[in-house]
Order: sequence, then C-alpha cells, then structure tokens
Amino acid sequence: MHLSLRVSSVSHLPAWCKALALRALRGSWEEMRTFVDAVSPGKQPELPEKSQVNILCVYYSVLDTDPIASSADDEDELETLRNIGVKALFHRTLDLSPPGPIPVVYYEHLSLIAVFSNLAALYPALVIVDTPHVCSYLGSCLGRLLHRPSGLTPANLIRLVVSNAETLRSGRNSEIRKTRCSDFISGVGGKRALAKLCARELDLALRTREAELPRPGLATAGDRVKVLDACFDVLGMMDTTGLFDKDLRVALVEEDGVKRLVRAFRYLLSDGSREDLVHWCFMWLVEISQVSFGPLPEMLREGYLPLVLQYTQRPVRDAYASNILPANIDHINLSLVRGLCAYAIVAQLRDSPEEMDALKGIQAKHFAEASLYEAWQVAQMVSATTYSAVASAPFKD
Repeated sequence: MHLSLRVSSVSHLPAWCKALALRALRGSWEEMRTFVDAVSPGKQPELPEKSQVNILCVYYSVLDTDPIASSADDEDELETLRNIGVKALFHRTLDLSPPGPIPVVYYEHLSLIAVFSNLAALYPALVIVDTPHVCSYLGSCLGRLLHRPSGLTPANLIRLVVSNAETLRSGRNSEIRKTRCSDFISGVGGKRALAKLCARELDLALRTREAELPRPGLATAGDRVKVLDACFDVLGMMDTTGLFDKDLRVALVEEDGVKRLVRAFRYLLSDGSREDLVHWCFMWLVEISQVSFGPLPEMLREGYLPLVLQYTQRPVRDAYASNILPANIDHINLSLVRGLCAYAIVAQLRDSPEEMDALKGIQAKHFAEASLYEAWQVAQMVSATTYSAVASAPFKD
C-alpha cells in the first residue's frame, strides 16, 4: 500500500483537519460527510496543497469494512458511509497529480480505480468509472507505467493490464463502452500510442527470461495468459465499437505487432489452456494481414505457415470456432494464396525449407474440416508452382 493510503498519514494533517479526520475514521457517515465538506476545494480554512495527499487515507478506510462495520449502526448506514467515502476518494484521486515522476504513485491510483470498478458492480450507486475523463486518465497513466516501469514488479504491471481491460469492459451498453474506449485512446495518445501499448503488453506476456523483465521475477504461464487475454479483450472492444480501423491496423504493423502476435500464437497453441485465445490471436493476425502484402513476409519469416496449418487442422470444438470457419477459409484463399503467388514472398522461403515442407506434406486425414483441406490444397498448388519458378532463379532483393 502506498504511504498516502495508510491511516498514519493523518498525523501529517493540520490540527483542525486531523481532529475532523479522526472523527470520520470512527465510522459515522455524518462525520465522514462533515469531513468531506470541510476539506473540499474553496472551503476555509483551506487545506495546504502539500497536505492534500494525506486525506486520501480517510476515504480509503471505508474499503476496509471490518473496523467500520462494528461502529456503524446498520447496513444502510454502512452503505451510505461507503458511498460518501469512495466517491470522495475517487474524485480527489483524479484531482491529484502524483508528485514527481514516481510510477508507484500512478500504480496506486490506478489500483484504486480498479477497486472502484469492482465496487460499482456490487453497489450500483457507485457508477464511478462513468465519470468524465476517467478512462482518459487510465490510458495516460497505464501508458506511462508500461513504457517506464521503474519501481514496479511484473506482478504489478500484470495486475494493472488486467484491471484496465475489466474497467473498459464493464460498460452497461455499447454506447458507454464506445465512449470509454474513445476516452482511453485519447488518454493513451491516439491509435499509434495504443498500438505501442498493445506491443508492450504482448512483450510483458511473452518475455520468459528474468533479465528481460522490468524487475526480477518470472511471469508464470497463468500470468502470461491473463495479459494476453486482457490485450485481446481491449482490441476486441475497439473492434466491436468500430474503433479498430485501418489506422490502428497499420500502427500495429509498424509497431512490430506481427512478430509479437505470431509469437503469442505459437505460445497459445503450445500452452493449450485457452482455446478462445487461440481463436482471437488468429483473428488479430488475419485482421492486420489485410494491410496490403506488408505484414505477410514478416509473418512467414516468424514461422507463421506451420502454425496456421496446425491451427486449421484442429477439430472445431466450439461455437466460436464454427462461426469463424469462413474467415479461416477466406484467409487461406485470399491472403495466403495471393501472397504465395508473389515472387518476393516465395523467394524468401528458399532459406526456410521447413515452411514449404509443411505445405507439401498436407493430407486430408490431418484435417478435421474438409473445407479447410480443400483451401490448403489450392495454397499447396500455387506455392509449388511459384516455388519451382524461383528455385533456380537468382535471388532478387
């Protein structure tokens, strides 16, 4: 817990404010309301700016229900107290600019917003996350933390990434979610910055050596899956709200999203614990592969061909897999077949014979869906024709 959230911070308040704070901490909603009113901006005597951070602990105390439950007369009083305290804490947290470039303070503030989001599900009166500019604040702080994570452990960062996705997802309808996502993009700094943020989240999930992590400590397989889930969730919300457009596709390509997504695809196929994430990862690769032919050579260099073969040979086990079957076939018939007609793309496969071997070895018995086998037969024929034409030709840059 950050020092500003500990009850001991009350000792740093002026005497008049400290007396009010101690009364509010006893668990009476009347005293809490009196305290909130007394320290509101513009009230006299005015609380010094340096003391503003030290009143957060009074509001934060309402989240610890054990001490206040014993002093509250009934459940209604307890809920009233919680509503007053949490709302005051939230608004004051947004008003505060964390002192200096201390990422730990940003982390604590973002953690509080995650708490508020969870509380809103339990207490409908606390619709805090719909307050204007909250998601913009989330995007701004999360972007700073992921790009400059000094002072935070991988576990801290993973928690933030996951809670951020949960906050964006918690909208009651599509219009609210679109507003939240738009505000989040604005806070991050635009579509290019969002692509960078996604790339950083994928790095957080996929790095495996301690030396590569922002702080010592190895992320577990479960943590990696959680981060991938959160990253794909945010992209999915951008898609369903109409914000996943050409600009975002191009930005993901230019931020090396192709390389990272192929790595994620490989990891999820081998991990096998989340079938839904395998589907989602494939769909994001399909989405960004539509940016002309730009991404396809890099996808192939990263070993995409054997992976997509492995993926499309799997049985269709759920409704989602069945629904995206036409997209799988279109991806093979359009993106891959067209790409395998291109000299430059097939020429690069001369140095990766395992890619072509994977295509040459396809058999009907390996595929659970006959339609996918038929699509791959076309790809096999086209690649064989093009490959034979370039096999003996001089390599062209």
